[in-house]
Amino acid sequence: MKEIELSDTLKFLNFNLLGSTDKTRSSFTISANARDSATTNVELNAQATYLPSGQTSFKLLPSRIKLEGDEWIIEKENSILLDSNFADINNLEITHENSELSINGRVSELKTDNLRVILNNFNAKLANPFLAIYGVSISGIATGESNFAGLLSQPGISSDMFIKDLGVYRDTLG
Repeated sequence: MKEIELSDTLKFLNFNLLGSTDKTRSSFTISANARDSATTNVELNAQATYLPSGQTSFKLLPSRIKLEGDEWIIEKENSILLDSNFADINNLEITHENSELSINGRVSELKTDNLRVILNNFNAKLANPFLAIYGVSISGIATGESNFAGLLSQPGISSDMFIKDLGVYRDTLG
């Protein structure tokens, strides 16, 4: 596929999906470039296992993720379990030097199920292509933890986050 456009600022060029599958397992690679392929491009490798319970287990394999010129690494020991009522995410971490995004927990309708997101020296501007569909742009270096509950019903959020040089709409706050 030559192009996928999710918004006017989130456009993937040369989008490719390569895969193989059988009754119990699939392997696939998704690759794409942003407008400036020299600074932003992705080759994401993953494997899905179809369990007898009807659940699907995913694992992100070693992949190449380049965002704004920085190479990011996916933690090898990750897993995602999908069920009709929930998704369990374990040890999903991407890192670049001393920056980290870590996701662990369960996404469901239940208020007792929490998804924990930890940021360490994470440049918030990396989220801007995704936030652009809402007309938002942010900046700053985020460190801290956020917990999300009941994401598939009435979401609740608690957070302890420090953002150095927080900016919204290209204006620094404080």
